[in-house]
Amino acid sequence: MAVHCDHSAQRDLESFEEEIIHEFHMIAEEWSLHIRRLAEDVTKLNEKLDLMRLELTAEIGRAFRSIAQAFDNRDDGPEPLSGN
Repeated sequence: MAVHCDHSAQRDLESFEEEIIHEFHMIAEEWSLHIRRLAEDVTKLNEKLDLMRLELTAEIGRAFRSIAQAFDNRDDGPEPLSGN
């Protein structure tokens, strides 16, 4: 009878071990999916930030050119008076 209990207990332990391993794999797969999604979101965010940086750089360049052009085209003041 003691032998029967040992086999039953051994089977219970093996079953429990398999269940734990299965649960671990399920959790690991779920975490892997979350991490993959997070990585994709970070990549998309980086792409958006790069595009925004390029747009802002272009806008700043246009503003500086506009300001420079305004200074180049400015009136240098009244003409000096003739000595008459």
